[in-house]
Amino acid sequence: MSMERDALLAEEARAWEEFAERLAEVAPERLEEPTVTPEGWSVKDVVVHVGGWLRECAEVLDAMVDGTWGNAVEEPETPERIERVNAGHLELARTMTPAEAAASMAGARDRARRAMSILPELTPGAWSWFEESGPLHYAKHGHDLTAWLAGVTSDPRVGPLLQTEAEDWVGFRGMLEAVAPATVLGDPPGWTAHDVTFHVALWLESSAADLEANRGWAHDDDPGELELVDAMNARWLEEGRGLAPDVVRARLDRARARLRAAVAALPAPSQEALGWFEANCQEHYAEHLPSLRSAARLSGRVSEAE
Repeated sequence: MSMERDALLAEEARAWEEFAERLAEVAPERLEEPTVTPEGWSVKDVVVHVGGWLRECAEVLDAMVDGTWGNAVEEPETPERIERVNAGHLELARTMTPAEAAASMAGARDRARRAMSILPELTPGAWSWFEESGPLHYAKHGHDLTAWLAGVTSDPRVGPLLQTEAEDWVGFRGMLEAVAPATVLGDPPGWTAHDVTFHVALWLESSAADLEANRGWAHDDDPGELELVDAMNARWLEEGRGLAPDVVRARLDRARARLRAAVAALPAPSQEALGWFEANCQEHYAEHLPSLRSAARLSGRVSEAE
């Protein structure tokens, strides 16, 4: 299944810029304070850790480019292996200066982006490796840094929430790629894949403003809330049908990136904000995924097993 390489590279570049901005806010004398995470990591540890997974991603993508990657012979990504790799990052960090750590991370990122750019086929596996080692990882540890700089402990709910969203996004975005935009879906009746794409994008855009204010939906429990939702959906349906499919897909990717950045940038996210994030991401993807998958199967673009 092919996915859009340019969208993924653009998403990584945006997320990297936000992560780099958080790092730039750290005073040099604080780079080795072991207080960024509850486990006692420093900023330097975080940098080495992020660079380590970018390097691992680059090695996987290089193997995919060379045709030597095969899940049957590679070590599974078990929690035990991840813990062992992370421990190795901390050991490595003890041997490096902050400047060496930063240079190593930047080099690993360049290598991962190069490998992604020449990958013959952007498979879901390649997408997941690059997404999780890059944009998702920047967001997770960007939240750690944001909270630390604000003098509070990072919220343990944010990392798992971002992880689940990323995993669900790969499936949802993949199904959008597997059907033509003009494909008519069974649910909602009369809607096309293009309509669903714009509909999800606009809810992501709308909810991003709420999360940036650290709240849930601004109209939650308002009188006439359901009527308001219906009116918004009808207005967006008409608006989206006047836009080109590539414009709408790009808008979806930008809206999703904005929402993820919003939750990562909250030092102390409210329960309402986290719930609204989940409602507009995981829950909304799941709502529209069955009809997209059904259309993709009917078109022969995916198998019955997917």
